[in-house]
Parts: sequence; C-alpha cells; structure tokens
Amino acid sequence: MNLKKFWVLSTSILGVILFVWCSQKAPELSFEETVKVYSEQQSLLKEVFSFVEKSDSQMRNTLGVTTKYSAEETSWKLDVKTVVTNDNESKDSKAEISIALDTDTDIENKEGFAVKSAKIDIDTLIKDFNLYFKLVDLSVEANEKEYVGTMMALIDWFKDRWFTLNNPELSELLKTSSEQQFNITEYLDKQENQEKFFKNQELTTYDGNPAWKFDFNTDEIKTLIKEVYSLEQQDTAALYWEDEESLAKQAESLEAFNTMVDEIELNNVKAYFVIRSAEKVDLIIENADIQMWETLINIAETINKKWFGDDSLTYIVTISQNTKVEGLNVDDVKIKATINLIPKMLSYGIELIVESLINEESDEILNLKWDITASTSSNQAGLKTDFKVNANNISADVEAEFISEKIKDYVFDNPTDVLDIEDLIDGLIGWGSYDENNEISLTENEIETGDQENLNETNEGENEKTENDEE
Repeated sequence: MNLKKFWVLSTSILGVILFVWCSQKAPELSFEETVKVYSEQQSLLKEVFSFVEKSDSQMRNTLGVTTKYSAEETSWKLDVKTVVTNDNESKDSKAEISIALDTDTDIENKEGFAVKSAKIDIDTLIKDFNLYFKLVDLSVEANEKEYVGTMMALIDWFKDRWFTLNNPELSELLKTSSEQQFNITEYLDKQENQEKFFKNQELTTYDGNPAWKFDFNTDEIKTLIKEVYSLEQQDTAALYWEDEESLAKQAESLEAFNTMVDEIELNNVKAYFVIRSAEKVDLIIENADIQMWETLINIAETINKKWFGDDSLTYIVTISQNTKVEGLNVDDVKIKATINLIPKMLSYGIELIVESLINEESDEILNLKWDITASTSSNQAGLKTDFKVNANNISADVEAEFISEKIKDYVFDNPTDVLDIEDLIDGLIGWGSYDENNEISLTENEIETGDQENLNETNEGENEKTENDEE
C-alpha cells in the first residue's frame, strides 16, 4: 500500500469514528440522575480542592506569591511565601511566613525616609489551642542608615523569642473553630440537599442535547444562608457575650440580617442542566436578575462553540442602579464585567474585563487574564497560577503556586521561656500610671524599689526651674 492510499484510508476511518461518536444521542436522565452526575463529575481543579479537604493526619501546604507592580513613576516586587503544617488529630498548626519587598527607589537622592528593600520572617504556632508567634529575622535597606541601625538594634532583642497572648477567650475560639460544627462542603455534597435548591423542572433540549430547564428555589437558598449566619452568631455569643444587653443586640443584628436576605429577589431565571453524556452535565444560566434594594445585578451565560470539543463559556455580569446617581448629569450608570472561561486539558484560562457604562458609553476599568494549571498525585496536589492586571496605566503581574502534600512524623515546637505580649507592651509603655488628670503618678512599690531618687531629682529640677523663673 502506497503512502497516498494509507492516508486516504486513515482519514476515512477517522471520519467514520467521529461521525458515529457525534451521532450518539445523549441519554435522557431523570432530574435526580442529572443532578447526581453534575455533582459527581470531577475536574482536575475539583480534585485538587478535594485532596486538600479530605487530608490525612499531617499535611503541609506551601503558598508562594510573587507580585510585580509598575506605574508611571514607580515599580516594586513583593515575594510572599507561607508554609503551613497542620496536624488534623491534635489540631496543632505552625506557619512560617516570609515577606520580601524590593523597589526601584533611588534612596541616595530621596528626601525623607525612603526604603529600598525590606524582608521579614515570622513564625506562628497554635499548640494545645494556644497562639504563639516569633520574629525570626528582619532586615531593611534605607537611606537614613543611623536611624535604621538604631531600630534594628532594638528589634534584635525580639528575635527568636516566643511570645503569646494569654487570652482564654482566644484559646476557646481556636478550639471551637477546629470542631467544624457545620461544614458547607459536606452539606452540599449530599444528593438530597442539592435537589431541594431547584423547582419547576421541565425536560427539554438545549444545544441539540436533552436538558432540564428549572428555577432556583430561593426560599431554600435563603434558609441555608440564614442558618449558616445564625450558627456563626451563636458561636460568637457563646465565647464573648453573656450579659442580656449584648445578647439583645445580637438578636437584633440577626433579625436585621434575616430581613435583608428576605428582601433579595431572584427573577427572570433561564437555567438548564444540559446532558452531554452519561458522565457529563453542564450547568447553563442564560439569564438571572438579582434585585438587591436599588441595585439590579444581571447574570448572563453563553456557550462559545468555535470548534469541536470547545467548552469555553462567557459570563456577563451587569450591575445597575435603579435611581439616578446624585452629582452626575447622567441617566444611566452601569458596571459590566465580562468573564471568559476557557478550560484546557490540564489548565484553565480566565479573562475578566470590567467596564463602566455611562449613557451607554463604555470605558474600560480593569483587564485581567488568569491562567490556572492543576496537578494531582496520590501524595500531592498543586495549583499554579499566573494573572496579569491592567487598570488605568497601572499594571501588575502575579505568579502564585500552591502545593499540598501528605507528611508524617512532624514534631511541632514546644515553646519555652514564653513572654506575654500584653505584659511586654505594658512594660514598654511606662513604669507609671495615669491619674484622672492624665498626670503620671507612682505607686508605693515603685518608689520603694529605687524610684525615690529619680523622684527627688525631678523635684529638685522643678524647684531650680521655679527659682530661675522668679529671677
């Protein structure tokens, strides 16, 4: 067989396969089956989040972010790295934080205090539900070297010392937050909880595929929002609020929040679950109007089918005021955000364009492009992102990488010779106390421990000043 015949035969076979594959009709699933497929289908991005949530006993999460900023007259670079080690059994946690700043500032010719670069390393530790923190290192490059030298000499005393906040309420708060009384992710993962957020289901077709058209059950959505907020308020009250007046204010705040949620309206909804196959279901929201008092938020979603297998989507969110804006001679002011989602094999592309529309004249406020790459394995998951922002002649380039990994046998620090930060601050503020006239007065103990001589010297100085004034 010659090469030409081989390519003709190969192309024909491929064409038949594609025709048969494209001709397959998607199954008509029940609404319950459709919701189940939608909730269970896994994307690489979802697998990363699932890995982090369903972690083993000990986990180490590393986040590094590099931000490059430039404007007309200045530019700088900020590096932030955080390494957090968690033990899910003991609830102990340690965070190592490093922040470094570099600028293009010409400190030799700069008037006033100017910083060229700075770096700080801090450790925080939660052990047995007590919070500790430590200054590991600090360095500054600036023009006023004598001032910086004096400041660094004072700071050196704080380095490598553990400090704490002797606060029983804080310890109780850390203990309560670790118990996770209400987990929103676990709640939404349950099939019966998902189904009750939809109503008025109707079997139809969309984009040539079977689909379920539906409305959102706003009553159930509002009930969930109010329940979550109420649980948070109860936790706060249990920790801090015991008197009747505070509890009454909390009840009033809760009632105001519930009223605010009840006043939100969701109208003109056109939403579909589109069945692509037995393993793939898309959620399409063609239109939704959210009315929040005098503000109307419109959400519109479209499918961009440019080529075979293209799953890119576009969301347009428009925010408009129903009333005329005071101080502006305009009839219509809107903010429009266009979000393009472009899923790829191992990455996701997101483009955000924010515009102001004044009397239908467009002016771009913000342009953001964001690429996300995800990866998973049995012991590690990661996300790598890069997004660029342009707004009013200001640009920023942000690169970030997040890695979550399973570890074992990590031993947390056991702080010794810990200093209470409140006691330290009280000691630095002064050795005296203020009376009702905001004048410093000394206690008997302070006078007995050697301050009597200082007091006598002060009185003698005041007497000499009085005599000189009289002369």
